[in-house]
Amino acid sequence: MINRGQVFWPAKIKHPPDSSTAHRAVVLTSNNMLSQGAGWVLIAIIRSANHQDGRPVSPIPMHSILLTQQECGPWLVADSYLETHQLFHYPVSLLQNDNPLGRIPTGKLNEALVGAKLLFD
Repeated sequence: MINRGQVFWPAKIKHPPDSSTAHRAVVLTSNNMLSQGAGWVLIAIIRSANHQDGRPVSPIPMHSILLTQQECGPWLVADSYLETHQLFHYPVSLLQNDNPLGRIPTGKLNEALVGAKLLFD
């Protein structure tokens, strides 16, 4: 069962779709919560807090949630942002054979859900 807050590295699909880089993804909804029978979950991506040249990424207020290595553990290799300004539906079938990398801390998950809700208000 795929659960809210789990982190995966879904290499089969890159998000945003035109991205040349695969990102880690955080599950925001549990399996089949959105569309029963279709088997989709809602995900938000995690991206590095720095560009490849080392410059810091500009966070988007209320939507870029800082995740640090210290609070997340070994699955997060560099400080990163959990981005809730773009959300994606992802097929559960592509995650079922992958082991989750870990989980984001509960407080950060709650921040992500608030940020995601802002898209619908």
